Amino acid sequence: QIAWHCNFIQRLIEEYRMSASDEAVESLNTFIVSFNRRDKDGILSNLHFPLYTHSDGGEPVKIESADAFWHASAQQVEEMRRLEDWVETTLDYSQVLDATENTVWIQIEISRRNSSGEAYGVARGIWIFTKVEEKWALKIRSMFQKSGEISYLAGQKV
Repeated sequence: QIAWHCNFIQRLIEEYRMSASDEAVESLNTFIVSFNRRDKDGILSNLHFPLYTHSDGGEPVKIESADAFWHASAQQVEEMRRLEDWVETTLDYSQVLDATENTVWIQIEISRRNSSGEAYGVARGIWIFTKVEEKWALKIRSMFQKSGEISYLAGQKV
């Protein structure tokens, strides 16, 4: 009977992790769609502040507030449009690496796409989503360029 209880508890823990993972992945997908649409509420509601970002070779950056993020994001998008003919970012791959009841680690791969629809740059990274006050959102992201030419990653000029 002890083995049954242990198996039951282990199944409950797995189900909880699956639920946490599903909610974090939903936040990831909503963030990407909102970023492409420049939907301020959709973007900011899927971030926790302070937000921590890191791009390959750079120092981690702490973004204190939604206003600071939105201002920096607007500048980033303007430069990506001007320098890269950026139109959208696609989420090409995502895999939950691990999860607890309040934290989910997701490996991602994104492509920056131009007005012709071609991927001119690909990047990979780890995004960490946390549950704070019953809300899942991105808290930490670290990215590196895999191929092509990308001017910004994780909100940082590269």
